[in-house]
Amino acid sequence: MQRSPFVKAAKKGEWMFIDLNLAKLLKEPHVSHAYARGINHAHQNVRDLHFTVLQNSIFPKERFAKMRKKIARIMEKDRGRFSGFRAACTLAQHGPGEYRTQTIKILQSFSQSKDKDVSAMAKEYLAALQRGA
Repeated sequence: MQRSPFVKAAKKGEWMFIDLNLAKLLKEPHVSHAYARGINHAHQNVRDLHFTVLQNSIFPKERFAKMRKKIARIMEKDRGRFSGFRAACTLAQHGPGEYRTQTIKILQSFSQSKDKDVSAMAKEYLAALQRGA
């Protein structure tokens, strides 16, 4: 996916293209690449893209449990950036485990975003975490 039109679009902030075509990335080998390399990319928009792939993918609990620590580490590093927000959403979606408190803090900060879509998503995940989902 490194030279893909998705990476190019992410770098340019062309999120409509990504949103319209996201389903193409929610299968292998894209999902494995997103975790193995994409979330470590130097460009924050590319990290955001790959966290979006992970957030919207389906994982067996055991597989995601092995991914959680790395995702949480990047979430903390990218705190305050959209890639950190997407990392928090990924954890909230699949279960934050021991990183619940940190995940909630980041979601709370983004629930106040001026971007209504971002704040709405943050509030949805916060509500789900409060319900124990």
